[in-house]
Amino acid sequence: MLSVQVREKSPLVHCMTNFVTVNDVANILLSIGASPTMADSACEVAEIATMADALYINMGTIDEHIVDAMICAGQAANKAGTPVVLDPVGCGASHFRQESIQKVLSSVHFTAIRGNASEIKTIIEGTGSSRGVDVEEKDEVTEDSLPQTLKKLQTLSQKLDCVIAVSGAIDLVVYKDQQAILRNGDSMMKSITGAGCMLTAVIAAFCAFGQDAFFPTISAISCMNIAGERAKELLLDTEGNASFRTHLIDSIGKIDTKLLNKKVKYELIR
Repeated sequence: MLSVQVREKSPLVHCMTNFVTVNDVANILLSIGASPTMADSACEVAEIATMADALYINMGTIDEHIVDAMICAGQAANKAGTPVVLDPVGCGASHFRQESIQKVLSSVHFTAIRGNASEIKTIIEGTGSSRGVDVEEKDEVTEDSLPQTLKKLQTLSQKLDCVIAVSGAIDLVVYKDQQAILRNGDSMMKSITGAGCMLTAVIAAFCAFGQDAFFPTISAISCMNIAGERAKELLLDTEGNASFRTHLIDSIGKIDTKLLNKKVKYELIR
């Protein structure tokens, strides 16, 4: 199981993430047994990305200098054969963000991209109108929209040659002809800042071993969502979303093969 492999080998995950959730990202990586480094200066990112086992790029709080540094790190990682995972946070919220995501995608090859439905829609269409970092209700994946959404993700995956993952009430993971529908998680995960950022960091850690990213991405999302279910179970009547976040970070570090196999809910489509 990959979570065990992460604990045994403690991959170094270079995180170029946003300042809102940087602490949570570092802590959840430590909880699963990975080793985070949070460098984002253009003076060192290429060197560190080359040394790392995986590079995680998060576009939550960007400016033109950070975007250039992300491209620098991504290209260095590509050259070194290091997996690169992208979280296109709020990429449809402004013209600058829409232009930046296209610039990054045209400059760096990604192993996997994980976002909400509105963010992935922006990547597909080139424009967006998302409410900051939140998914728009009209974009959310439903049982009725599943076939059409999977087809669009398949086309995007083939175009970018990478795994595409969409998070929501229903999670989807697509790599060309391989498709998975995941149904774990708890609605309270939407009540905390950084659940998506933490999830994509976990995906990066699980992708650090140089294998096909499709199943590592499924495993990472399943572990995170089962941890969310466990965190909800652990909440006392007097506790709220801040305690939930702590329980979430605690819980993901305790998931083992037995619990994952017992709780996981996913369907493979080939």
